[in-house]
Amino acid sequence: MRGVFAGKRVNRRMPRRRPRPLRAPGRMRPRLMRRVRPAVLLLLALALLAWQVPGLLPADLLPIRKVRVEGSFHHVSVAQIRGRMAPFAGQGFFSVNLAQVAQAVESLPWVARAAVRRSWPDALEVRIREQQPVARWGKDGLLNAEGKLFTSNASGGDRLPELDGPAGSEAEVLAAYRRARKVVAAAGLRLAGLRRNRRGSWRARLAQGVRIRIGRGAPAAVLQHFIDTGLAAVRSRLPRIAFIDLRYPNGFAVADRAGKGDGQAAGKG
Repeated sequence: MRGVFAGKRVNRRMPRRRPRPLRAPGRMRPRLMRRVRPAVLLLLALALLAWQVPGLLPADLLPIRKVRVEGSFHHVSVAQIRGRMAPFAGQGFFSVNLAQVAQAVESLPWVARAAVRRSWPDALEVRIREQQPVARWGKDGLLNAEGKLFTSNASGGDRLPELDGPAGSEAEVLAAYRRARKVVAAAGLRLAGLRRNRRGSWRARLAQGVRIRIGRGAPAAVLQHFIDTGLAAVRSRLPRIAFIDLRYPNGFAVADRAGKGDGQAAGKG
């Protein structure tokens, strides 16, 4: 029975569905993103509040449970570093004070710098830079390139210069040594040590073992004057000389290791 549609053909085919676009592997669905994004924003807001308003969040929120140490060490051990960081274990991920952690690690004698950062969700990462000694100081001290003193019983190398002076004069003595070293090196010699006493008087030592009494003048200037006016007269005798005294206004005195001295007559300047 065709009814009212007799003689007419009706197209009953269903409309075609458009194919769904392929999603890239690992791409999150929009609905899932809408759920995750508020949580991420909330955590970021909490972190910002924790840094801006101390004590706002519980101190033990997301406690620190892991410590990762990076860097190459020769004088510092991982156990020593972990020991300095142990008091901060259990503190909250957001509330732990990174500056205090770095300061605690840098209190180790051979640590020059410690860079500390958070690693989500429960770890701290610390990168260590060791001290690089450039000179000995006194009996058991070592100086770094900035003239800062750090004490260590470890050997810093036999060829390190030996410096000494009153407490607080480390940078001054190191700078004076560097200037004097250039002057001596230009004459084909090596400066092995420099000392300054409380009265401001200087003494130097050459690699040959010769001690030089400089006095209160600037070491580089006094040594330059001696090199220009008197070194040629004693250069061949340096292996036998015990000390050279440059504190005379018009000359210098020389004493050999056998106890004989030439007095002030040695070299007029």
